[in-house]
Parts: sequence; structure tokens; C-alpha cells
Amino acid sequence: MPALFASKHLQTAVTLVLSVLLVAAGWTGMFNVGWWEPGNRPSGWWHLLPLALMVLPLLGKHRRPVASLVAAVPIVAADVALGGSVGIWLCVADLIYHVGLRASPGAVRAVAVVFGVGSVGAVVASWVVQGPSAAVGAGVSAVALLLMPLWWASEVRRGYPLWPQGYARNELEAERSAVLFELHERQQQAAVDAERRGMARELHDTVSAEISAIALTAGAALAGDADEARDRRALGTIRATSVGALESLRSMVALLRSSDSGETTTQLLGEPGADWDDALHRAETLGLDLGVEGHPPESLHPRVRHALTRALGEALHNAAKHGAGDAAVVVRADEDTVTLTVTNRMPVDAPARVRGTGLIGMRERVSAAGGTMTAGPAPDGSGRWRVDVEVPNTRAAEREETG
Repeated sequence: MPALFASKHLQTAVTLVLSVLLVAAGWTGMFNVGWWEPGNRPSGWWHLLPLALMVLPLLGKHRRPVASLVAAVPIVAADVALGGSVGIWLCVADLIYHVGLRASPGAVRAVAVVFGVGSVGAVVASWVVQGPSAAVGAGVSAVALLLMPLWWASEVRRGYPLWPQGYARNELEAERSAVLFELHERQQQAAVDAERRGMARELHDTVSAEISAIALTAGAALAGDADEARDRRALGTIRATSVGALESLRSMVALLRSSDSGETTTQLLGEPGADWDDALHRAETLGLDLGVEGHPPESLHPRVRHALTRALGEALHNAAKHGAGDAAVVVRADEDTVTLTVTNRMPVDAPARVRGTGLIGMRERVSAAGGTMTAGPAPDGSGRWRVDVEVPNTRAAEREETG
């Protein structure tokens, strides 16, 4: 950063040093304004004060060239009141040059019009007051001090656009980063809002349904006469349903505590209504030659089924995108677990599969449902890519707990 600052303002430093040297050399008293008494002209060293004030406009000429030029007007007026110096006009020429180089085309045209009108006005006033000779001098001075720097800058700008300059690229990149940061904040807020809506849907579609089932079962048992067998069945149903509700709540709490996952609740837990057969059909429409063996148990908890279905869809999507056109899906279930295995051939010249956000999201979804997921080349050396997902058979676990 110090090196960047030094290179950016090197011209400003050189301009100020030359201006001070010109004042020290006595290049002052350009205008005889006549407010002082004869023989009592202000010392030339007073011109160092306007030069000191000129530092601020010169430092701002890169980012706000027009505003810096306007800010220099009262400083120039103060220097003229002291008699004027060549140094202050050197600084003014530098500011005008940067207006022509960096301001918008409309601003450059506006400044050129102002300078042109001012130059004509100075020539006419000099002609009227002091005659033709003074008018010629005023015209030459106005063109040299005001219009020539603007013209030179316009020529340079036409042949050498601003973007090749290193510090200018850094400034533009900083502005771009600021805009992207603001956009990211807005997207983050939108993601938070989507997260809240997803949690509300999940609570309504899963947890509230299970709580309602508990209430209905308990109400039906209480409505009739005491029956030990019926009441034990009702208590077993209530126990199993409440365990499922607690599992759903536990998964949502785990999501709220997690800071590593960038996905929403519905992405991790699975959108209610996700259909297994629909995931297979979508894969076939992508051109995959599917071989399917087995199906998830119909009694599988909806939350676990959602996670398993989303894992199937992601695995088949990756197979269609990176594989050689086929995939094998195998589902097996026992009393404790349900396993899903998806394999597909890889092209001979395929690069190593990158573990991107899709696999991360798949693993997060399966983990939220209490399962595990692995993905990688098949260990048998067949050259196939293999995804293994294992989730709990929640109904079996609930039956074991209620027994």
C-alpha cells in the first residue's frame, strides 16, 4: 500500500516541489491588483500559503478531478490577490490535465465550454481596458494555462485508456469488491429469509403432523372404555410417533447450530413430497441407462426418505454429468438400516473427480437424517464411481424402543 500511494502521488509531489522552487526563485507578482500601497508589495513567500492549501485538491485529483478543480478556485483567487505566482498555475494545469484524463466525457465538455467562454471574456475585457496588445497576451495565457492541458489530456486519453494503469485497476477492483460485498450481504439476508420459510414448512409438514397424530391417537383411546390391548397399541403408536417428532426437532436444532453448511433447511432435510420414482425418471430423461434393484421401505420415516431420495438424485445427477452413460442403483434394508449404493462407469480419459459442493451437501443431508455417506472410486478396481449411503430404519428403531 505505501508503494502504491507513492507511485500514485509522485507527480503531485514533483509539481509541488517545482512550484515551491519557482516561488523561491521569485517568479511571483504576475498581476498588479493594486490593493497594496506602492512599494509595499507583499513578500513572495506569502505565496507558499496558497501552495500549502493546494495540497488537498492535488491529492483528490485522481478520484474527484472536477471537485478538486472547483476546490482550487478560491485558492487561486487568494494567490492572485497576493499578486499571483507561476507555481500556483503549474498546480492548476496539473488539476486541469487530470480533469481531461479522468472525468466523464460530459464533465470534460462542460469544463471546456466554461474555459472557452472565460477565455473569450478575458480577451474582450483586456481589449476594452488595455488595448489589443493586452488582449493578445490574455488570449495566449488563457489558451496555454486552461485549454492546452485539457487538450493534451484528451489526446492521451484517446490513445491510452485508463484501465492499463496499475493503481487504477486496483481502485476499480476495490470498488467492484465493495459492490460484490453489498450484493453478498443482500443474498445472505435473502438466504436467512428462505431458511425461516423452510423451517416453517418443515415444522408444519413433519413435526405438526406427528404431534397431531399423537393427539388424535390419545383422544381416541380416551374416548372409549378401558381396554388394555387397545390402550397398549395406542401407547406404542404415540411412543413411536413422538420419537419421530423428536428426531425431526433434533435435526433442525443441529442445522441451526451448524456454521459449516451453506444450505437451507429444506435442502438438508429434503423437500416434503420428494418422490423416489420421480428421481429415477429424471435420471432417465438425462440419458442414463439405469439398473435398479430394491426400493426403500414404505414404512420409512418421511424425513429419512427425503434425505435418501435427495442423495439418490444428487448421485444420479453426478453420474449423468461426469459418467459414461449408465448407473446401477441398489437398495437394501434390514431391521436397523437402509443402504443405498449408486455406481456408474467413468470415461477412460476422465480426470479425478473433484469433491465439490454437491457431495458436501449430500453428506450434510444424510448426516442430518442420522446416516453416513461415502463417495469415491470403487475399491474393486473396476474403474467405477461409487456412492454409498446408510440411514437408520427409524421404524425398526422405534419398535425396539417401544418394546
